Amino acid sequence: MLARYGGDVVLRFRVQTAEEAKALAEASNVLFLDIWEFTTEWVDIRLAKDVVPSLLGLLPKSLQHAHTPLMHDLAQSIFESYPSPDSSDPVSSTHDTHRGFSPAIRNTPDEANIFFRDYQPLSVILPWMRLLHSLFPTHVRLINIGVSYEGRDIPALRVGVHSTNTENPMGPRKSIIVAGGSHAREWISTSTVNYAAFSLITSYGKSKKMTKLLEEFDWIFIPTLNPDGYVYTWENDRLWRKNRQQTSLRFCRGLDLDRSYGFAWDGEATRSNPCSESFSGDAPFEAVESHQFAKWVKNETDNNNVHIVGFLDFHSYSQQVLYPYSYSCSSTPSTLENLEELATGLAKAIRQINGEIYGVTSACEGSVTSSSGKSKNEHDLWPRIETGGGSALDYFYHEVDVKYAYQIKLRDTGSYGFLLPSKNIVPTGKEAFAAVAYFGNYLLGNKGIEQDEVREVSSEEEAEASSSQSEIEGTISKPVALLDVEAVADTEPTTDADVEGGEEDEIWELRRKRAGAHWRTHATAAEKDVCKWDAETYQAWKELVREEEKGGRKGESGLEVSATYSTHAQLPDDHMLKPELDPNLSPLLVHRPSQHSQNDIRLCLTLPRDVPAPEIPHGATSLWWSSLVSNFTVLSSSQLPPGVHYGVSFSTFAINVPKYLHYLLSSVLALGGKRVCMHIPTSDGFSIALGYIQELVSGERIHAYINASGIGAKALVGDDEMEALRGQTVLVKGEAKRITTRLGKDKNDIRAIIPRPGSGTTIVGVSREPGVWSTEVDKEMTKRLLRRGKELAPELLGADGEFEVLSVGVGLRPARRVGPRVEGEALGGGEFVVHEYGHAGAGYQNSIGSANEVLRLLRKYEEAKL
Repeated sequence: MLARYGGDVVLRFRVQTAEEAKALAEASNVLFLDIWEFTTEWVDIRLAKDVVPSLLGLLPKSLQHAHTPLMHDLAQSIFESYPSPDSSDPVSSTHDTHRGFSPAIRNTPDEANIFFRDYQPLSVILPWMRLLHSLFPTHVRLINIGVSYEGRDIPALRVGVHSTNTENPMGPRKSIIVAGGSHAREWISTSTVNYAAFSLITSYGKSKKMTKLLEEFDWIFIPTLNPDGYVYTWENDRLWRKNRQQTSLRFCRGLDLDRSYGFAWDGEATRSNPCSESFSGDAPFEAVESHQFAKWVKNETDNNNVHIVGFLDFHSYSQQVLYPYSYSCSSTPSTLENLEELATGLAKAIRQINGEIYGVTSACEGSVTSSSGKSKNEHDLWPRIETGGGSALDYFYHEVDVKYAYQIKLRDTGSYGFLLPSKNIVPTGKEAFAAVAYFGNYLLGNKGIEQDEVREVSSEEEAEASSSQSEIEGTISKPVALLDVEAVADTEPTTDADVEGGEEDEIWELRRKRAGAHWRTHATAAEKDVCKWDAETYQAWKELVREEEKGGRKGESGLEVSATYSTHAQLPDDHMLKPELDPNLSPLLVHRPSQHSQNDIRLCLTLPRDVPAPEIPHGATSLWWSSLVSNFTVLSSSQLPPGVHYGVSFSTFAINVPKYLHYLLSSVLALGGKRVCMHIPTSDGFSIALGYIQELVSGERIHAYINASGIGAKALVGDDEMEALRGQTVLVKGEAKRITTRLGKDKNDIRAIIPRPGSGTTIVGVSREPGVWSTEVDKEMTKRLLRRGKELAPELLGADGEFEVLSVGVGLRPARRVGPRVEGEALGGGEFVVHEYGHAGAGYQNSIGSANEVLRLLRKYEEAKL
């Protein structure tokens, strides 16, 4: 068995450009190489040593020396991955396969549990599953998903407790599928599913939280979807990946199960090469096992009153939490912000066990998106290292309508790859079980399961780009560190009553990614700095959109020009238009109190050129930004809704917030920046907090910091001017035709419709509640927002005259009573900090302009040192 790999090595190539990726993908196809794994930075390939010169000959010079060996003796690594023949472990002995399966299993510590000391063959796994069923009949059933190509059962454990109350009719039983072993050689995925199942089963009745998970959900644990391939790895070829199905070439057997599902199947990519490790067959669902799995799922949902609400698909390796889509980076899931939020929580749950870092990204990005060496306007798509179509991940999300579907790639990051030593079984299992438990608890909190009633989840609208998270999530590039600290636990409540430990961090961390945003200045003409920031941002976005359209990359950044933006307002009750004003003029009132005065009402008129400007109280003759924006027009009285006294329209920008923030982060990483997350104390003062940052980059002195800490600044730097500006929004299905905002009699009476470009969704809202820290959803506010939104976006209403609500959100904008703080401060030891926070709901429209101001302050500081 080992002789075939005696002369093989595994090489890691560092890929820096699209041209290198293309050359490597083409060479791998030509030479029929086995691509083990790939990320945005590297590709691992197994090949024979005597093939290395041929491979290098097909690659550009830049790659010929950009590789390192991961395994010099592959055969020895394979040998060591099997249980030792002389092991004292009874399970690995063919003479005593059941010695480890005693009733003492109930109290056996993980490290002493014989079953998890080594990887186990299918001949041991099956009796172990039967034993669990017999030991725990109250909540464990052994079921069969289907039959493999070679006639083996595909076994699974259904774990759950059903109510015995028959008086009340039961709705569909919510179910979560946890699967592994789609690729036969990924043994750690099979052992991990078994470990998670065992841990959940044996927790029933001992932990209230775990018991609740079994009462509310059925958990379907499938250790190996590919039993034929798994058996083959034990008996013939340890590195076999596919199933054992016959293809059109007699000597090339097997289909890749995870490329054979019916959604976005991409058979053309491998049709001519049945020997490919990613061969997806000649038609969707040609692979027997994936077809059997899909049939079982359909029968469960159609005939057995089952609602599948979650799907976790374990693979190895590379330590990543991946969400849809796999087949394409150009398609954005409609629930992207929810997927990202839960994925981040899963990664943190894993990290809290042993400190292992798991990346979070879409399944497609690791193989197609350049993340280094490119500027933000050169963000190219790389050629696929291998096809991503036909995956189980995409199929469950798109076709089965499972709103929370993930592929989790387990340990490690390449030192052992698929040959992870057995000593990692228990640590990896504990990490995965933490993720499974987090997954279930998240869905228990009504933060993810789609329901007929409004889902009450946390979100925010019009929040600044650096708001509402508990960790430092910054970009550190020598010599500047960006501090982005939000929702400090010392001063603020957690989001939900049932949040435990540090889980609120993840609830806050991606809240801004769930916002709706657009450009609408909040500044009065007297606020020169803010006016300047808003103007610079508008111009920068305008140029970015122009460059994207010119380069055929429209919408790449998540920005889109909105054809019209109407702002209407009702006059305050105590305001009367002066009768001496010409009635033919178009009055334009801006009821926008300044940051410093609560009574600053300015009346602005747009006048014909031949009419002299009359004396106008409280204001100028035009809006300061009317010449900045494109297509500025004052609406005629016939264009105004009833009860509205004035309005304007102009071209502005709608922002798909998750996409835009991902674009910004990718741009920073492409410039060599680093994203680091950590907890820092805020109660001991700013200097102590900065000390933690300096330790993080030990050996590299930081000369300047950017304090973009939002609400966190209240505790971090003791800024008592900071306060929460609570906002509530509703996310509905469909994209509105235009951005619309209506200003009422009160400054906090705002009605807004904000479409999210390319997402098929729209934000309806928004409330403004200064000084309110509560993140609980106000149901009456939800009803009011929806009722008022109907008039502004009737095109989104269904046949029943109602919106289709996707989620309800609450967020805390980081407001500052005296206006944003953007100023420099010299620290001891020659260090320098620029404070940049307090933009309230204007964070996006201030963003580029205020960032330019930060750069100006940094340059001024550097020049003063010379």
